[in-house]
Amino acid sequence: MTSRSVVLPSRGISLELMPLEFTLLSTLFNSTGQVFLRRELLDRLYSIGEAVVDRVTEVHLEKLRQQIGEDPDTPTYIHTVRGAGYRFCVVCCYLKINEIDL
Repeated sequence: MTSRSVVLPSRGISLELMPLEFTLLSTLFNSTGQVFLRRELLDRLYSIGEAVVDRVTEVHLEKLRQQIGEDPDTPTYIHTVRGAGYRFCVVCCYLKINEIDL
């Protein structure tokens, strides 16, 4: 079993994430500033040929934003780039991502 945790010391929270949420957050975080198309994120989250609804990315992002305490009107970490995709922005925060095998 693998525990996937995210620590946001600036907000005083530690989260245990589901595998897809962890993959999504770590993909965005490890390429901070890079804009990912919805299709690129889907390809990283699901196996090739796996049937998924096109808007599933938005569902995962919304859940992730809620978990890390993002204000939907003024997100701090996960930004939607209109007409392009999504990116992770770090201006003045600290995020630690851990994957611990139990």
